Parts: sequence; C-alpha cells; structure tokens
Amino acid sequence: MRPPLTPPSPLAKVGGATWALRGIFAVVLIFAVREAKPLLAPVLIAIVLTFVLAPLVRLLRRRARVPEVAGAGLVVLALLASTVPVALSLAQPAARWWERAPTTVAQLLAEFDRLRAGIPGLGPPPA
Repeated sequence: MRPPLTPPSPLAKVGGATWALRGIFAVVLIFAVREAKPLLAPVLIAIVLTFVLAPLVRLLRRRARVPEVAGAGLVVLALLASTVPVALSLAQPAARWWERAPTTVAQLLAEFDRLRAGIPGLGPPPA
C-alpha cells in the first residue's frame, strides 16, 4: 500500500521563487531594523554592557563575597562615575569646535581647491 501523495508546494514548482522570497524577507528585515533603531539601540547597548561587565560582577562575588545585585550596582555606579566627568570635561571643547566648524570647513575646501588647481587635469573646468 502506497502512502497518500501530498500535492507539491507551489514554491517547489518555481525554483527561483524561494530565492525571491528570501530576498523580499531580507529587504523587509533591513527596513524593520532601521525603523526599530530607537528601540533596538538601548537593548543592544544593554546586552553588550552585560557581556563586558558581567566578569567584574562575578569577580566581586568570588573574591569579595559581594552579592551579585550589589556588585552589579557597584559596577554600574563606577561606570557612571567615570563616564560623567569625562563627558562634562569634553562638552565645552566640543561646543567651541562646533561653533568654529563652518569656518574650518570653508578653509579646508579652499585649501583643497587650491591644491586641486595645482594638479594638471584636476583644476576647475574652463568657463
């Protein structure tokens, strides 16, 4: 007695259709990730920080017998305590640089045009 035959899948008839569906899925996935960036960025940062900081928490638990929750709190506080002063010290120079950026870019473009004009064939086109 033969097993009952199942009808072939519509995708099995056309070999290229599976590749087309995979391509469409890839495009949809790329657009979905791009649109979900505000949600995914903090989640990915949290995952990376978990992998980076977990060994420190385990070390505190083994060596100093600090509970994991307290160790995680200490590590996060130490990270914030070291990051905030650095950010505050860089804020003022970054603001000054941002104010000077338009004139700096204009100077760079002028220098680039001067250098380009000195190379035969790369100068501005004749008017």
